[in-house]
Amino acid sequence: MTSEPTATTKRSIKSYDGIVKRFVDYSRLAEQLPGGKYHFGHSLSVAHRQLLADKMSSCGISNNNNNSNSNNNKKKNSNNSNSNNNKKKNSNKTNEELSYLYTVREHSCLNGKELSGATLLALVDEISTGHIFSYDPRYKRPGVSVNLQNRICGPLPKVGTEISITSQITKMGRTMAFVTAQVRNNNNNNNNNNGDNNRLLCIASHIKYLPAGSWILDWLFTGWRAALIVLLVRYFYKVPTFDRNGTPLKDTIKSTLEHKGLGHASFQIQPQHCNPVGMFHGGCQGVLVEVVGQTLAKQELKSDQIRLESINVNYLGAGKIGKTVDVVANTIDGMSSPDHVTVEVRVSSTTRGKILSEAVLVWSKLT
Repeated sequence: MTSEPTATTKRSIKSYDGIVKRFVDYSRLAEQLPGGKYHFGHSLSVAHRQLLADKMSSCGISNNNNNSNSNNNKKKNSNNSNSNNNKKKNSNKTNEELSYLYTVREHSCLNGKELSGATLLALVDEISTGHIFSYDPRYKRPGVSVNLQNRICGPLPKVGTEISITSQITKMGRTMAFVTAQVRNNNNNNNNNNGDNNRLLCIASHIKYLPAGSWILDWLFTGWRAALIVLLVRYFYKVPTFDRNGTPLKDTIKSTLEHKGLGHASFQIQPQHCNPVGMFHGGCQGVLVEVVGQTLAKQELKSDQIRLESINVNYLGAGKIGKTVDVVANTIDGMSSPDHVTVEVRVSSTTRGKILSEAVLVWSKLT
């Protein structure tokens, strides 16, 4: 987790305007890949036909700390400038932000009233993945998630609230990408006087492994080939025949979820739980472990009024459509109190016992 950035100056950069366009192209490509089938992004209301490009913006960020020291270092290193010309330019490149204004709908709320902590994590997953794909026009690499984590800092946003989801790529190389994110109440459109304007709701981080796992896909989504694929999809894109609003999130999760006991359930993976290439969506797994782990947390805290404080998910394997997984939650000894409980939730294959993900969630009792 990273704390809220300080002493930063935002500046608009014309070249970053293309990132928004590439993000929209990515969402169109993602919706077209499976032939226009429904996928988990629709339950979150962030699939292509649900995205609003005018709600998205990008900018560069440059740190102004220790300017005098940096100027002194420039003078000292002036004699070595020629030798450093061949080094990677990423070390001097300003960090880059992408923000999306998202209006909370009942469609995307598990309880029909407010977003859950894991749903916020799933939204960060979607926005940051599109950001990674759009960051460098030479590469189109959505990658696979290695870790997603989220710490709740404020009240969960209710239906009708507009929030800003801001993704910042802190480092991106050939094989790994590191993204931090913040979710805030949008101070421009939430007209209230209770101090919630621009309030920080959560901070999150996302680590992705960029190669697709197939040399063919890596070859296709690099350089001019990636640009050609995007152009072809943009030209031949067909509006899917299904309702773009799709199934509400709570029904998407509960449709194949079978509780077998306290903190234990089975779950069959269907297309609505997957990403566009047919693999179990990381954000969906986050929502799943929250739903199953919450039953155990309520029992341990002896209260139905509980709040998710944080969620940390490590992804260890891929899940495919049609497979059934076991979801098992257990409390972690020595990390609980009368007001807090820490729960570990493991998602694994029912056939071979292969672990798909492990999550640690912390709940507190509301007073």
